[in-house]
Amino acid sequence: MGHNIVSNIDCAHLIVTAAEQVASNAAAIAWDPDAGAGDWFIKVRLSADGEEPATHYGASSVVTRGMKIAIDAWKSAPDKRAYYDSGGYTFGSAAADAGLIVIGS
Repeated sequence: MGHNIVSNIDCAHLIVTAAEQVASNAAAIAWDPDAGAGDWFIKVRLSADGEEPATHYGASSVVTRGMKIAIDAWKSAPDKRAYYDSGGYTFGSAAADAGLIVIGS
């Protein structure tokens, strides 16, 4: 009996507060050491009105089951959110659920 590789991967959409950005980048290195994870939370800037300054940062990545377990443990605080494609989310719907808009969109 073989393993279904597709069932072992998902796409994660992660959102953190600006105050958690540095610590979350450090945590990402532990769950994704091969993808330059120290840069996870720098590119997608978010705020409630879509204007500067950024109050939150976001990232999306394909994740394995092991990475998902680590991410779910990491997101235990309300200032860290994780959404998954398997839960019906895109990055846009995750940001909307968090009440945020990508800056400059």
